[in-house]
Amino acid sequence: MGSDEWNTWRAGEKYLSGIAVTPELEKAHLNNLDLSHADLSGANLLLADLRGADLRGADLSQANLRGADLSKAYLGGAVLHETVFELTTFRETDFSYCKMQSTVLFNCDIRDCRGLLEVDHEGPSYINKETIRKSADFIPLRFLLELGAFDNLPSCKKNI
Repeated sequence: MGSDEWNTWRAGEKYLSGIAVTPELEKAHLNNLDLSHADLSGANLLLADLRGADLRGADLSQANLRGADLSKAYLGGAVLHETVFELTTFRETDFSYCKMQSTVLFNCDIRDCRGLLEVDHEGPSYINKETIRKSADFIPLRFLLELGAFDNLPSCKKNI
């Protein structure tokens, strides 16, 4: 199912809690949708609009969220193993109690994300210098340490 089909179908559906799909959702309009506990592992959500989406407990393992907009989305308890966030928009996005391992945060601004100190780091993840630069004074140091940021960016070690 491509994004056009998904968008047409979803226009009449508000509640999709617990769905299990591996969809091709490039550019899909999923804003304000209840996707709690949905299995979206491996989904292509490139440039998807997920503003205000409820993704609590969703499995987004190995999902591609490059260029997606997750402004005001709730990711509480979501599984983000090997999830790729690159050029992803995060404005007031809530990461409380989500599970990260090998998660990629590249070229993102996470300065006003919520719940970063409650993230469950189940293994090291990846953050690049551009993400740190964009969010510099607003990222809790403990989040960066638990993420393994300084293991992946040796040049940052001398700055702590």
